[in-house]
Amino acid sequence: MQSFLNHARLQHGLEFASSEEAILECGVVDDFESDDDVDSHTKASRNTGSRAPLKESQLSVLSASLNAEQKNSITDALAFINKPRVPGAESSDDGSDTDSQVDMDGSKRHRSKAESAKSRAAAGTASAENVPRPLGDTRFHVIRRVLLGNTSRYFEPTSRPAGKENSTHKWTIYLRNKPGEQPIGQYVKRVRVFLHPSYRPDDIVDLSQPTFELTRWGWGEFPVRIQVFFVDKRNKPVDLIHILKLDNDWSGSTVLGAEKPIDFEIDRHGLATVGLATRSSNEPESLPPPPSNPPLQQLFTELCRVFPLVLADALPHDAKQPEVPEQILELVPPKVIEKWSWGVAVTGEIWRETWPLGRRLATEAHRNRVLMATLRSADVVEILGASEGSVDTPTESAAAAADLAEKVEKSFQAVLTAAGIDSKAIDSVLRSVRAAGPKQHQQSVDMLRLWLKGDRAKTLRVDKERGPHKEEYAWSLKRWLRSNGF
Repeated sequence: MQSFLNHARLQHGLEFASSEEAILECGVVDDFESDDDVDSHTKASRNTGSRAPLKESQLSVLSASLNAEQKNSITDALAFINKPRVPGAESSDDGSDTDSQVDMDGSKRHRSKAESAKSRAAAGTASAENVPRPLGDTRFHVIRRVLLGNTSRYFEPTSRPAGKENSTHKWTIYLRNKPGEQPIGQYVKRVRVFLHPSYRPDDIVDLSQPTFELTRWGWGEFPVRIQVFFVDKRNKPVDLIHILKLDNDWSGSTVLGAEKPIDFEIDRHGLATVGLATRSSNEPESLPPPPSNPPLQQLFTELCRVFPLVLADALPHDAKQPEVPEQILELVPPKVIEKWSWGVAVTGEIWRETWPLGRRLATEAHRNRVLMATLRSADVVEILGASEGSVDTPTESAAAAADLAEKVEKSFQAVLTAAGIDSKAIDSVLRSVRAAGPKQHQQSVDMLRLWLKGDRAKTLRVDKERGPHKEEYAWSLKRWLRSNGF
């Protein structure tokens, strides 16, 4: 029943609120209460090759729920079903130009062949109106229509450039979006064009510009293979074939050779939507990048030597970069290596190109949890104290600025000591703290308080309706570390 409802909706555009409504509209009443009816039904089906004629009781029940047009359509169908399958029996006994049909009440009536033809034409018109609609956007994919075609222009022999004397036309093949729709460069990354072998060694051309047009000289028509690569790797490359058409009328002007629409089914999550006029009103605004704070950068540079994601970050201060990255392990103290309870990549390229996305995210989350545990173990919240507002005028509040710088210095020293950093590296970080200004000190305090504000079990999501959370997400530890290269 569900398959029939889907068929009616997709192929004929008919919507039914329930299966009972579909049965009342499309079903045929049949009665299988008596064995005689079943036997006669079977015998008639075997002899005539069709269904047995409907009984008068069945027709009267069915007639009560149909309108005039439906009755006429079913009357024509019953005439065809009940007509005997015997050669020469299609016409009436008196040889007149009429068709004998069974009416809805079970009686016979005669209709002219002109009326029958008119009824069949009306039925054909109704079926034409139910042509399946073209495919549109789905839950997981969107349809983007582009135009694939070519133009050409004929040149007289005297107008052809040097080396192109045998080329009669200058043609351009293109792949472009329809006017007013999303630019094709937002979801198509590259187009590879395969030309005729006579163009060797330049018979394979890659187009990386958003226009995706290729212009060449030639004298003949041939099929061009086009391979389309998308920006999002979830969309697999697509192969297209275009028959190059030249101006055979030799008009001397640029004329359209051939053009056809192409529909790309693109993954919805990988479709670029920046700058679209049809941007959804529920789409959150892009958050600003987190601030780049020099004292915090110096602090986490030393922390990531102890808790790295790649070996290059774990290289000690006084050590030179070895020729082989694996030799960094020989320079790192064993006590530091014991703290790595997550996988550490050899180089950043291996981290980005070789490691799967799930492994990278899991490793990053594990490292960030260890960093948060280190910040909490240093009792940074107690050192910084309660929030006292920002320091905007250090000349008027020199004492407050000095007190703020002292708190930042003590908190940084406590964090580095809890992480087991050597005294030489600690002195280097504290010197950068002393060289910073009051605004940078205040920014460092605000970000540390935000990161250590409660024990968040859930990640803050991008939601413009939740205003107080926007800054917290933009300044989150994970986002700050990514923005500053950690």
